[in-house]
Amino acid sequence: MRSILRRSTNRTRFFRRGFLFVTVLVANGFYQPTNAQTSPTSTASQADNDAAAKAAARKKRFEEAKKALENQDSPESRAKAQNPPSSGSSTAKPAQQVNAKTVFNIEVTMAVGESQSFYLYEEQHGNVTTEAQWKLNEVLGAADLSLAGGVPTVTAKNTGVVSLYGVLGERSAFASINIVTKEQIAKMTRWDQASLQRSASLKIVPAIPTMGPRR
Repeated sequence: MRSILRRSTNRTRFFRRGFLFVTVLVANGFYQPTNAQTSPTSTASQADNDAAAKAAARKKRFEEAKKALENQDSPESRAKAQNPPSSGSSTAKPAQQVNAKTVFNIEVTMAVGESQSFYLYEEQHGNVTTEAQWKLNEVLGAADLSLAGGVPTVTAKNTGVVSLYGVLGERSAFASINIVTKEQIAKMTRWDQASLQRSASLKIVPAIPTMGPRR
């Protein structure tokens, strides 16, 4: 009888100790429901997403800054900074790409008071004067540029050197015009015929100059 009582007492003590152990685990947070365990994972995932978004934003700003720097350092930008467009009298269809590749240049001499037209010829399509864009770079009012029917005419007003550009696509033909006095022109060559004969995909051809009306 005493043996049975001892066994019963031992079992009771075992169950009490087991219950007390589980209670301590719960009280100290060693045991948590399944849905509570997902909270740290969700927080870590959100932190990863935030970090990825910030990294993508930094990369985008870096690419934009790099692109802006490359545009500022491009040959076109440097050329525009060195050769700002003049406030001359270029009218109708001005050249937008003065910095296009120059495939032909010619030196022309004019006298003050003369007017001279210029034509543009392309090796495959012939006369492309009206299809081209034209621009005159001049200083101190040395010359004026006018366009009649798409044909450019330069009128010399004062002595100096001006530049006429005929631009077709990515190519440019260039004429350096030296304006001198009427007395000097008699001893000078109007233009170099050898330049017109050399091989080039685009050429400026000057017409015979005419004197303007006397004032």
